[in-house]
Amino acid sequence: MQRHKYFAYGSNLCPQQMENRCPGSVALGPAVLQDHRLTFPRHSITWDAGSAGVVPAEGLVVEGALYELTQIHIDLLDSYEGVGGGNHDRQTIAVETSNGSTIAQVYIANAQDGAPFTPSNKYLATMIRGAVAHGLSDHWIEMLRALLP
Repeated sequence: MQRHKYFAYGSNLCPQQMENRCPGSVALGPAVLQDHRLTFPRHSITWDAGSAGVVPAEGLVVEGALYELTQIHIDLLDSYEGVGGGNHDRQTIAVETSNGSTIAQVYIANAQDGAPFTPSNKYLATMIRGAVAHGLSDHWIEMLRALLP
């Protein structure tokens, strides 16, 4: 069975959410997407608030978690993230781990008019829970907490 690496940086950082969306997915640990920054380019109906995205930004990084997924998981996430419907594009991008560089699938949000949007406390709390669970840096966790009103 074909396996894929997936870089999660938004609400999918949360292990419980990933287990609900992709049962049997395997968390592989922290990873960093170089030369990108975190933004909130889409308004999520699910969260009724801004949802996370990444955009190129020289010298900046986005911390996240790497998961191992099956093709069935990728298909589920493609559907959930609106790939093919204009919400997100799935790209293959190199991310850095403690074991070096690896190739992973990353969902890139297509910005909506009016972006960026404000994420909800619930959405940010989900991201923070995931960041803590995956052992992301204290700096990253504090940056996420600073987004809370």
